[in-house]
Amino acid sequence: MLVLFTFSSCKKYLDITPKGKLIPSTEQEFLRVLNSAYAIKTNTKTLLSIRADEFMITKEANAPDYNQYLNHFAWDENNASEQQVSYSWDSEYKIIFYCNYIINEIEKQDNLSVGNKQILGEAHLLRAFTYFNLVNTYGAPFNEQTAATDLAVPLIAENDLLVSRKRSSVKEIYNFITAEIEKSKSLVSIKVFPDVEKYRFNTQSLQAFETRVNLYLGKWENTSALAEKLLSERSALVDLNVAGAKQPALFSSVETIQAYQPAFQSLNLLAGLNMNLDLYNTYNDDDKRKAICFTEDGYLDMNTFEFIITGVSYKNIGFNDLSSCFRLSEIYLNAAEAYAQQDKLAEAKVKLLVLLAKRLKPTYYTKEATRINAISSKNDLLTEIYNERARELVFEGHRWFDLRRTKQPSIKHIFADKTYTLTEKDARYTVKIPLEVIKANPLLNE
Repeated sequence: MLVLFTFSSCKKYLDITPKGKLIPSTEQEFLRVLNSAYAIKTNTKTLLSIRADEFMITKEANAPDYNQYLNHFAWDENNASEQQVSYSWDSEYKIIFYCNYIINEIEKQDNLSVGNKQILGEAHLLRAFTYFNLVNTYGAPFNEQTAATDLAVPLIAENDLLVSRKRSSVKEIYNFITAEIEKSKSLVSIKVFPDVEKYRFNTQSLQAFETRVNLYLGKWENTSALAEKLLSERSALVDLNVAGAKQPALFSSVETIQAYQPAFQSLNLLAGLNMNLDLYNTYNDDDKRKAICFTEDGYLDMNTFEFIITGVSYKNIGFNDLSSCFRLSEIYLNAAEAYAQQDKLAEAKVKLLVLLAKRLKPTYYTKEATRINAISSKNDLLTEIYNERARELVFEGHRWFDLRRTKQPSIKHIFADKTYTLTEKDARYTVKIPLEVIKANPLLNE
């Protein structure tokens, strides 16, 4: 029997100093520890969506609701009310803690089984993915000229609760992430998991993750090559023109490569929020996503007999259904962006139009294909691709990161007749480390 220990008031399958007690040693036991790591919930993805341009606070929102997220909406996270939900720093480092433990214990063993190699590889990938989210939240966007001095988050690869650590650089974190991915390649062997285990890293999500990392690093040739390799193995997209087609981002979608973490961990946190109408209005009426993915709320104006939209929400689905972590539409868009950055506009257009053919009504697609094929400017095509990422990957945790790594535009949020402004290239595109974390470790302020 394994010993349980308390970490942040949660009983888990670990003991830091066993003192003679049994620790995990079999595949089943290590998998239970890994599943504990996968199961840890974080609010960061939701809060970053609120911080971006995907949401608006409704006029009907009440104080208990909007006090949870108003400071995030206003880009003022460290001037919070007592009711505010915080970023999930502790939870993310708890995931890292579990992964460190698994890696340390399995690497002590000789002649690893295929199963333990898979678990070890997943632990490397889950740790890397967690650091990827952390560096893109609390570190500056990657810039080759400044990454070695831009501060990010502490890099902890060994569990030692008695050691306080300073922030590592953005470059150090990315070097660690890429090294973790390389280590996992000789370990992860499962190509596809059954739906009940679709949250786990597999060989295809490993490739998808590597593609995303290279995109963020600006390694365009690597990105397009990696994307092409994955698409040669798996390329099917949901065709929204087929009767009965459902949202492409669903857990069960043919596009979903890995379904780790729901898009929104708390329905309560979404109370008083609706989709930003400016974003919603970028969907043409002949874009099939508009009707299939969203529900309009509003009323009929009895004077004009016009339906007045007051809010838009994602179509009513099961809470965990919207859980796509990596899916094929992102890979097409990653490839399109990487090709455009290499001035390979024809290749970029091909990848973009493959996606749009499955999203737009045929007549509208023909018009859009003609328009897009006529684009001769690299920057204009990149803008087209960025706008399509906003529509296609809405609410999946990409938008804030995409805004940060591309143009960092000015954003305005309005609530209760007050306008909050994030200026272009604003320093607040990098989230501040929570004050309570700095109080616990003053080295993070250096």
